[in-house]
Amino acid sequence: MQRIAERLRQLRENADLKQKDVAEAIGVGLDAYKNYETARRSIPADVLREAARFFGYSMDYLSCLTDIPFALRSDFEELAEQYCTLTRYDQERIQERIMTMHERYKPHRTLKDRK
Repeated sequence: MQRIAERLRQLRENADLKQKDVAEAIGVGLDAYKNYETARRSIPADVLREAARFFGYSMDYLSCLTDIPFALRSDFEELAEQYCTLTRYDQERIQERIMTMHERYKPHRTLKDRK
């Protein structure tokens, strides 16, 4: 519960919002919101869903089930399912290929970046 409260506070602060702003946006009272953010009170699922929608993050991210801040699109879900059916060896080969491609397409550093 503490991690969820911390994540909620962090998202609010990163958005440069006051607790009152978020409370109003997600439809809860200010005192209730303060208790969610300080982990004095559990956040109901419907309130968590509204907070996720308000901040533009997935429920899994807000509830600390993942550190991936967005929900996977359906085409990525299908790829993930297919990936899981592969052997460990083939999964490792795919991971290596992704890393190689990622390195290749990184933006080149400029002279300004080198300073």
